[in-house]
Amino acid sequence: MAADTPQRLNKVELCLRRLTDNSGVNEALFRCLARFAKEESSTVWMGEAQGGRAYLDRILGACLGWLQNPAEGRDAVFTKDSCFDVLRVLVRRKSQYFTLDAARRLLLEVLRNRFFESTILSGSAEDVFYDMAAHLDADLCFELAQDFFERAPLPSMLSLTAQKPGYATHLEPNRPTTSEMDPMGVFKMDNALAGVLEFVAEAVRRLVSPDVVGVQELDRFLPYAAACFVHPRSQVRKAALDPFIAVHAKLGASDAEFEELLLRASSEQLAASANLLAKYVAQLHRPELRKLVWTFYQSQDLAA
Repeated sequence: MAADTPQRLNKVELCLRRLTDNSGVNEALFRCLARFAKEESSTVWMGEAQGGRAYLDRILGACLGWLQNPAEGRDAVFTKDSCFDVLRVLVRRKSQYFTLDAARRLLLEVLRNRFFESTILSGSAEDVFYDMAAHLDADLCFELAQDFFERAPLPSMLSLTAQKPGYATHLEPNRPTTSEMDPMGVFKMDNALAGVLEFVAEAVRRLVSPDVVGVQELDRFLPYAAACFVHPRSQVRKAALDPFIAVHAKLGASDAEFEELLLRASSEQLAASANLLAKYVAQLHRPELRKLVWTFYQSQDLAA
């Protein structure tokens, strides 16, 4: 473990200043920040309220701010790629210091770059995307997904059968979001919504044990995924099944058993089932969802 000497910290401060001022930003600067983030440093990564120097928030904020307004040049793409290397190191080595706000800011930028930047940068963003699902605390991943779903325009969860796919009424978010929080308007992007459905499914797949998946955790993303079954964009409707499939696979239940429960069991049998996903569907108190889940599940299976 390297000591946090004044010389090292002064060098990091200089890098942050250059990054914030967008002056002399190059690959060497990001290599310096990545080396610093790899070292098992002490409390400097904690927030100032905890007596630290808040280096996670400061480096993350500086990198994300620069990515939204980078200097252009011959090596611009490679410099941006080096910036994503720093973000990957932060996620892999300092995941315990991530808050919901920090994770939200990173996810928004990752989703934006994943879909709208060059091939190199979209691939770099993809790496951060999967690292977040793998290394951030599972509860934080589920909280992050719920936060996104509440801020994105979604069909009402209370009127699943009131709309047909492709003919939904104007969609509104459940929670307002300021332009300062989302300057690029990522919450409104349909492909970003599909990406978050994929993200939470990936987080479920990477859980160490199925015992981690309980009703409280499912409540954070499955109702929103179910609402997306009637989203006007087919891209979102297809992605909506990913969390259901991930939970089904994590619980280790057979397809035949799942089909039997969803299509043939009574509501009482469904509620008493040992299969947590089937039990959860019963608790949603929407009988039509049972057939809908299986229909989507079957169509995806056939498409594969």
